[in-house]
Amino acid sequence: MATIFPQEILIKIFKELTPYDLYSLSSVCKRFRSLLWSTSTLTQDIWRTSRLRQTIIDRSPPIISSSNETGIIKKMSEQQYLWLMILSEKCQFCDQKNKIELTLYWEGKIYCCSICLRKRVISLETLKSEWKLPENLLECLNEIPDSIDAIEWRPRMYFKSEVIRLLKEYNQVKKFEINDWLKKKKREIIKLKEENKDYRLKHIYCKYTIKELGKKRLMRMIRNMEVDQGDVITGLKKLRFYYKSSQVVVTP
Repeated sequence: MATIFPQEILIKIFKELTPYDLYSLSSVCKRFRSLLWSTSTLTQDIWRTSRLRQTIIDRSPPIISSSNETGIIKKMSEQQYLWLMILSEKCQFCDQKNKIELTLYWEGKIYCCSICLRKRVISLETLKSEWKLPENLLECLNEIPDSIDAIEWRPRMYFKSEVIRLLKEYNQVKKFEINDWLKKKKREIIKLKEENKDYRLKHIYCKYTIKELGKKRLMRMIRNMEVDQGDVITGLKKLRFYYKSSQVVVTP
């Protein structure tokens, strides 16, 4: 049946479907996969049209690389963008499928559980004590922020891959250009943090119901709470109060 329809008809049909439908159809046959899993302008337009039907995902995919020398700007593909935002149903690195245990860390463009996250991040303390990272580079790094959907969050954590990339770039800068380079990187990070926040919130409101967000916040509170033997009752009271409040409303 898939071979009967002319491509023009298929394209019109595909543009009327949701991203979930498109993803399902991409595994039906080779023809559909070739058409729907390409990075061609035609395929990107199909997914873009489908995405814009999800009114909350009205922002275009982020820029993932750019070159001042060539002027070439490369954006994340529509498929990858929608995969991260709404389609992915399990951790990218393990088989964890419990949505309550998963979080999108937009700074690293990954959707994973806290166990897999810990293997890919590094603390501020380690950067200072073991990596001997220059102080002026810290402001050029995009730290993983606190987020209402994160099960477990530890302050001042960074993706190792980003630190390595930044150090490599830093070591290639000529000494007399370092000050200008640092100013430029700091401006870029400030802008990037705002963009990441916007993408992260759009994902949260697309992916989770208010009840699910309440459960995630409650689980994070339980895991992060430090309760000693003399403070068990107080801790339980806090959890009881928080559980009741999470049934009503969840705010970012």
